[in-house]
Amino acid sequence: MKNRIVAFTLTFALVLCVLLVFVLKPVSANPGSILAGGTWHYSKEVTGDEIILKYANVKWLQLITHGIKIDQPTYLCHDFKGATLGWEGEIRRLSRGKWIAVESILIPPVGDEMFQVCVNAPVAGTYALFGYYNASGEASQTSEVFATISGNSTEGHWNTGTEFDIDLKAMPAETWLRFFSRGVEIESPTLICYPFRNGLYGWAAEIRMWNSDTYQWVKLKTIAGFVNEDEGSPYQACAQTYIAGKYALFGYLGDQPE
Repeated sequence: MKNRIVAFTLTFALVLCVLLVFVLKPVSANPGSILAGGTWHYSKEVTGDEIILKYANVKWLQLITHGIKIDQPTYLCHDFKGATLGWEGEIRRLSRGKWIAVESILIPPVGDEMFQVCVNAPVAGTYALFGYYNASGEASQTSEVFATISGNSTEGHWNTGTEFDIDLKAMPAETWLRFFSRGVEIESPTLICYPFRNGLYGWAAEIRMWNSDTYQWVKLKTIAGFVNEDEGSPYQACAQTYIAGKYALFGYLGDQPE
């Protein structure tokens, strides 16, 4: 009887080891991310462990997945829905407290699959997928593409003022911000509001004013919520303006870069 138990135990352990070697271990994307839903993909011979990352100090990039710690070099990929939303993705390696760039490529989807960002991970270590909005609204891996934010690329209208299309080459924003509205020009101080449905899905809102002297969008104190605290009413972002000027609504995922 004892011999049967020992034999069964050894057989079970052997099967478990085989499964650990040959079954791809999925690692979830950062909870709440709409940019990189899916998993890490790598060779079956590689052991990968999920690393929870609350923040990564890369000023102009957004961390959009948990990290993955691999025990040997491999071809490493992560699903990247952000490519369809105007975002650029890049995988980086953690080295002595800094995230080092690794040459990343965007792999187009086949059939029902998703875009993927991939690298030839050169060494064992911890890797993560970062992203930034390329301010074009197009799925492109080049930073030379510019577009115009028009009525067709937004979800509503400002509550006041005169709306205008934003020339992103003439009025660029920081790369980690995404435009969520057309511009609005007002002639006197007032409360301005814009629908912001994405605020219900993890996006933070910032209404900013264009400063033509500094060539920058200057942020205002922005409050997002339901009108009259009624969940049946539109969810919107609002800010009190203090001078006449041109304004627009922006958004970002996660913590704001310092």
